Amino acid sequence: MNKYAKKANEFLNLSKCFGIKTAFEYIKNRHTLGHEKFTIYVRQFLENYFKPVIDHYENGGNGLYPIKKCKQIDGNIVWVCWWQGRSDMPDVVEMCVNQMERLCSRIPDVTFILVTEENYSDFIELPAFVIDKLEKGKMSLTTFSDILRQCLLSIHGGAWIDATVFCTSEKGLDDLFHTPYFSIKIKPSKVNKASEGQVLTGGKWAGFFLNNVGDNVFSFVRDCMLYYWEREDYLINFYMQNYCIKIAYDHFNAFKKIVESQPVFCNHVYYIEECMKTDLPMDAKEDTYFYKLSYKIFSKDQIRQIREYMVDKGILQD
Repeated sequence: MNKYAKKANEFLNLSKCFGIKTAFEYIKNRHTLGHEKFTIYVRQFLENYFKPVIDHYENGGNGLYPIKKCKQIDGNIVWVCWWQGRSDMPDVVEMCVNQMERLCSRIPDVTFILVTEENYSDFIELPAFVIDKLEKGKMSLTTFSDILRQCLLSIHGGAWIDATVFCTSEKGLDDLFHTPYFSIKIKPSKVNKASEGQVLTGGKWAGFFLNNVGDNVFSFVRDCMLYYWEREDYLINFYMQNYCIKIAYDHFNAFKKIVESQPVFCNHVYYIEECMKTDLPMDAKEDTYFYKLSYKIFSKDQIRQIREYMVDKGILQD
């Protein structure tokens, strides 16, 4: 599908869900405003859309969409999800998942769980409309994953780490459960202005790496996303999860204080990706235990290069 056909399809879907006026304004602003202005536009739209959920939580409520816990899990949990399971993992995912599991096994009271299509219902029971929209193709697997992580974190706690995050040391995992870390946090100077997601978060958190610090923010984000998908069949923005977290940040002072008080954590999280894009030699950073990789943009030669480097440094077992 060429870019003009994609824009037309986007406009039609937005019109169907939100009306022609909203669709026109959204499309116009998306392609004419810079990321900083555009994220403000989308946040304001979603803030108004989620007003019933915001009011409910600001008035002391909780659990608009109660999620059933299917089993009790003891200890600190590291959730990693690969929907298709171990038998269908790209090389980079297999490398990251195996490394994460190996390091978790070294830390007392830490439980590694690989969530798949076969076992996710062992942990929680999702609303029927979520499963229905996924099965009918109205909801992408990426969006389903965003909802799943918020449900798991709000019910079981623990840390969600994407399957394409490479961990270099158990120290980073151990610190996760002994300090009030909420997420990856990078310095403002490291924020990529070409990325809507990083501009939106300001580098203060990352949706691919979330740790439950005892606040009910994950219940709020979960309920916003479920409120949306109970009513809509089309995702208005890829970064919906981060917009919901941003709304929580703007409305709930306790959560804002947690985010603001967290020190910088894994400032060079995108460093290996930058090396692959620019052909710079890799040199793992002492202050960064987690690196965001990708199975979509890295070639097999690049994955081999990363693996060989990590083996040579004694970080990864061959």
